[in-house]
Amino acid sequence: PVFISHDAKLRAFAEQHFGLARNKKNVLLLQVDWGLGLGIIINGKLYTGKSGYSGEFGHLPIVDNGVLCSCGKHGCLETIVSANAITRIAIQGIRSGKTSLIEELVEGEIDSIDISVIIAAAKRGDQFAISVFNEAAHWLGKGIVYLIQIFNPELIVIGGRVTEANEFITAPIQQAINTFSNRDISNDTQIRFSELGMKAGPMGAAAYALDRLAAL
Repeated sequence: PVFISHDAKLRAFAEQHFGLARNKKNVLLLQVDWGLGLGIIINGKLYTGKSGYSGEFGHLPIVDNGVLCSCGKHGCLETIVSANAITRIAIQGIRSGKTSLIEELVEGEIDSIDISVIIAAAKRGDQFAISVFNEAAHWLGKGIVYLIQIFNPELIVIGGRVTEANEFITAPIQQAINTFSNRDISNDTQIRFSELGMKAGPMGAAAYALDRLAAL
């Protein structure tokens, strides 16, 4: 038998069984990777929606006059917080004259810049790279406010490549939440970075398949 599910949902399933969401009932998993996905656990069960399309959080239109998203709409949250977005923003900044260690790390080959290079530059104290992560994290935090006030989760787990820069995104995420959320609700929500890392996807896929097989 073959079973198909969305990568963010499978990562949420992994967190539920092997990670930070164990023994918790209402949890959201944000996958901040090349795109932006959301896995939802409600009352201890993975929520998929009527047609399996729940969790399209990355396509929340949040930026007025924003750039074109892969979905065909303008200003989606994914276009300013994902690894692809951060890479695009960094490249645009360097092409416009920003001085950054990023350019040195790629030996002037600007088109070869990717998220790992930007993370490496930030960890070496590059102010431009850090500012790019700070700005992305501000928007991510603002998006998380919507989730907190709609779902009132006990825990939000953030995973994906962008979280490798967690020391640069933690404070601006929390600052945005403090600024825009209802504190009575947000104070009930814990926000943590996934400890499963890149293993979350395959672990979630295996567990999901076994779970579906057991139900046959």
